[in-house]
Amino acid sequence: MNLFENFLNNTVYQYFPKHLYEADEQYCASNEFKEHLRLRRDTWNLSHEPLRKFSKEIRFSLNLNQSMVNEGVHGGSSHVIQFMLESNNDYCKVLVVYISFMIPYYHIVILTYDRQAKSTASNYKIDSELGQIMHEKMKDIFEFHMFPVNYVNYRFPDLIVYDGFTALNAFFTDYYRINQDFLISKDKAI
Repeated sequence: MNLFENFLNNTVYQYFPKHLYEADEQYCASNEFKEHLRLRRDTWNLSHEPLRKFSKEIRFSLNLNQSMVNEGVHGGSSHVIQFMLESNNDYCKVLVVYISFMIPYYHIVILTYDRQAKSTASNYKIDSELGQIMHEKMKDIFEFHMFPVNYVNYRFPDLIVYDGFTALNAFFTDYYRINQDFLISKDKAI
């Protein structure tokens, strides 16, 4: 186990009880679960001004018209900001930034919703210019680093919250989704 994995494990074990499924009564009674709820509540109650500033600066830097800062915690341990990249009758492409409550990292993914197939594809390959802009703004405002893509599917020893539980689920989101308001819009955003 390397230092980064050790850091991830030590962090996650503070907020998720070992050897328990989330459906188990002992899971919700555990100190780890209560600490996770407290962290989410306390973090959510902090000022959203840095999130709004980040959103505004990215919209300006990328010449985008639409972005949305999440208005609640949606099954994850992060703030979520979505930026509309493109939308038409065939698809909707959105840049999603997850800013973790637990660790000083953020995760970026581009989600493309195919309107005909009614399915969403994820892409971790971010254009180098876009990646550089995101990195600079994230460092300036939050002092966070990009979460390594090769650890998104990392599984924690002794953790069985639910089948398939990974670092993505622990630190960022339970699953990828695009804000419904973006899916309704078919106007090209850039």
